[in-house]
Amino acid sequence: MPIVKDNISWLIREENHCRLDQRYLSKDIGKFKKITATRFANLILFHSHVKHHSEFKIWMEIVNMYRETPAPIFNKVGNAIEPIIRFDACERFQIKWIEWDVKKIRYDVFKADPIFSGVPDGEPTNANGEIDYSNNKPILEIKTTSIDMLQYESTANGLSMMLDEDGYPIVVEPGKKRNEWFDSNGKIAIPLQYKLQLGFYLNLRKINAGIYAIAFLNPTDYKYPHLFKIEEHEVRYVWLFIDTKEFQKLMDIAKSWFFKHVKSGISPVMTEEDKIWLSHEMKKMAWVNE
Repeated sequence: MPIVKDNISWLIREENHCRLDQRYLSKDIGKFKKITATRFANLILFHSHVKHHSEFKIWMEIVNMYRETPAPIFNKVGNAIEPIIRFDACERFQIKWIEWDVKKIRYDVFKADPIFSGVPDGEPTNANGEIDYSNNKPILEIKTTSIDMLQYESTANGLSMMLDEDGYPIVVEPGKKRNEWFDSNGKIAIPLQYKLQLGFYLNLRKINAGIYAIAFLNPTDYKYPHLFKIEEHEVRYVWLFIDTKEFQKLMDIAKSWFFKHVKSGISPVMTEEDKIWLSHEMKKMAWVNE
């Protein structure tokens, strides 16, 4: 269940926001999560009014009141396909990008940073296997996306891909997801959310260049990801360059947000949607505990 029942009793709900009981804040602040690339992108999009994301829900995640568990199928696909794409990228660009053992590093290569965290999909190394960003070597960001628009359902842990009786994803609109990655001239148009995610890593590594490897998947790839053959798929490589000074302004927005809401234990203002969502989740938890 998304609501963390062992912690939720420390959440004090007020009219337009929530706050943490001071005892919980003092005791557990060291266990709070940090701002990842995904959370960073969602925060910036929220503050830029480009796309609505719930900053309240991000706050709930960071202070360990709420969690979403990715559907197992996405981990299965990523674990099988991303190493193949990374190897192809290494061969194509003659750069050895390291694949971090995420469990070993506990999902964070930026442990010294008190606010930001995450694990890039690929970091360049030298002949000794050491991280090496000399000569403006880029970070690698791997994206796997369905060619088709697929059907999802809302579950206790978030959105889950719906499968047919044979275990294949249910296709709603063939080709639609791929089309969303291209502009009217047929050129790849990286969504702003993904630009922000890669820019986040570039900023933390103090470099300005990254490469996306975008692989378009068929329904079969979700059922049999271990049979993925890159030569039979469309994979696009796209460079991203950022203005480091301008991007730092966005990082500063996220940093200020972290101190204002996480360090203080006082949530962002809840929207009406946030209030409805929280009430619904609390009711679900009560039903489960009965």
